[in-house]
Order: sequence, then C-alpha cells, then structure tokens
Amino acid sequence: MINWNKPKKIRSTEEHNAIYSSDSEVAGTYVPNMSDEDMESWKGKSIGGNDRRIELRKTFRVATYYAQVLIVIRPGDDEETPNILMSTNGKIAMTFEMWEELKEVIEEAKREL
Repeated sequence: MINWNKPKKIRSTEEHNAIYSSDSEVAGTYVPNMSDEDMESWKGKSIGGNDRRIELRKTFRVATYYAQVLIVIRPGDDEETPNILMSTNGKIAMTFEMWEELKEVIEEAKREL
C-alpha cells in the first residue's frame, strides 16, 4: 500500500514557490507540489541512522475536510520513545475504509523497520 518512490513534481520549484510563497518563506507551512493522485496515496520514506524511522505522508479529503498528515513510525526500543507520532495541518476526517487502510499501512511500515 505504501509507495516508496518520491512523487514527481507537477511544476518547477521556482514556479511553485512563486504561486505559493508561504512554502518558501513561512516556517511550518507546506503546499504539495504533486498530483492529486500522489497526494492521496500513502508515500513512505525509510530513514536510518541513530533515529531509525518510517515517515508516511498522505492527504485526507472527505466532504469539506482536507488535511495533510505526517505519521512517523519508530521501533520504540524503550518506554520513553513513542512508536507513532501524527502531525496534521487540520482536522483529519476519514471513512471507516480509510481507518482500516491506515491500520494496514502502519503494520506495513512496522515490518519495514
């Protein structure tokens, strides 16, 4: 379910930043530069080193709700390290089907750690 390939940009960085100036100048903002199909798919990135983790990104769209979500999965080798961290830029709305998919994607990411 997780796409491990980096999504293709739909416009150059220069063109994107000219349209969405907050993306290049305001800390903590993010405007995806990818197709709707890529935004709504599960994108994964495996990161090694001292802070080994899987980062998952997806845009959730249900009715009038729209949220970009980042989920970080860590092995949590000790009680002080949380296994799952979720960040979003708004309310996350999902159907029961999306909820089941979320659980499957987290299981897939755990297997990759």
